[in-house]
This record gives sequence, C-alpha cells and structure tokens, in this order.
Amino acid sequence: MKQFPPLVPQDVELRGVGPELAVADIKFSSAGWVAVTAQAEDQLLLRVHVPAGAGLGLRTPPLLPHVVLLKGERIRKSPAYKTKKPTAMLDNSRSTAGAGRLQFKKIKK
Repeated sequence: MKQFPPLVPQDVELRGVGPELAVADIKFSSAGWVAVTAQAEDQLLLRVHVPAGAGLGLRTPPLLPHVVLLKGERIRKSPAYKTKKPTAMLDNSRSTAGAGRLQFKKIKK
C-alpha cells in the first residue's frame, strides 16, 4: 500500500431519469464501470475518488441502460444482491449431457 498513489477526488453531476434506467456509466481506468441510477429529475452530485494518474470517464448514454433490472434477491444481512441472467442470455438449447447422447454420422472423404 505504500506504493499505491494517493486518491484524487473528482466531482460528477447527473440528473436522474428513473429507478429502472441508468442515467450514465462512470468508467474507472483498468478497473471497470458503475451504472448510476436515480429517481426522475433528481439532481446527483457524486464525488469519485480515483488513484492519481488513473483515468475516470463518464459514458452518457450508458452502455447497458437497463442493467439495473438484472439484480436478483437481496443477499440476507448484506447490501449486495444475487445476480440473475437476462432471459436472452439463458441457454435454452440442449444440455451438454443431452448433446453428448446425440449420434452424429461421420462424413467419409
């Protein structure tokens, strides 16, 4: 931790568009991103702390505006939620066990 650069605060102002729609993404260089949501017309003032020399970006519109709808049930005694996959990403094809039982004909050359 002695080599870790000092944290530098940066302020970000956003206006909410509703609890089920992200208003923007805050991008942290080499660390990922966070989708920000707020009630419609709420004014947000966020102070983000990043290591000195690291990049911070604001992506508007957000990459996945409806990503907040993917949270599952709250984990008991925790501020976190269980994750769930969107229906479009669920594998509705045959299971791997079922696929292994399929017989394929070898094509002779």
